[in-house]
Amino acid sequence: MKTKSYPGTLPNSPDIAPPGTVIQLAYRKVIDVHSTVEWEHDLFVDTYHEFCMQAQFYDQSGALATYEELVRAFPRAEKLHGLVSTAAIGYLRKLNQTIPDVVNLSGKPWIPFENFQFEIVGSHRHLRDKHRVAITFFSKEVLWIASYHDRLLVAPVDQHELLIAGQKIQPDSVTLNTNIFIHSFQWIGYDRDETTFPHLFS
Repeated sequence: MKTKSYPGTLPNSPDIAPPGTVIQLAYRKVIDVHSTVEWEHDLFVDTYHEFCMQAQFYDQSGALATYEELVRAFPRAEKLHGLVSTAAIGYLRKLNQTIPDVVNLSGKPWIPFENFQFEIVGSHRHLRDKHRVAITFFSKEVLWIASYHDRLLVAPVDQHELLIAGQKIQPDSVTLNTNIFIHSFQWIGYDRDETTFPHLFS
């Protein structure tokens, strides 16, 4: 398996991905005091309360106010990422395993995620507005068909055989930016002597 990350944009000309290219997308979402969507605001409040409660285990006096100060004094405080994430899980379940914010050309969220990573970007035990967390969603694997500028054309992996046989499939699209990127890819391969890959831009 060959794996590589691709943050940012793609080349400025149409390009057909190698047949059998399976990718996993990642989307990093930051939530802070400025988040106004209901579930984001509630997650912000609950993870802040959880951070303040868990921080007492390392410093009951409150003298170490920020996450960074706690980690410098107690390296084991890096476990706060996982401990605080428990307050976020209920809200993430309500997303029905669909990555938020990332939409297709119809404006519909459609990318399913299979796991996530929670991160405390920064926090302050006495100043709630300094609390900031990030959630990186990792998609299920999809088949990368082609790209144009920063937009990817992808399809479910189970449509691979139909694609290389020249049959119709049901693709969708996603735009890459600094927050959504290719996390990994894998060439699953096929017999080039027996199949012909259709040129999608002909």
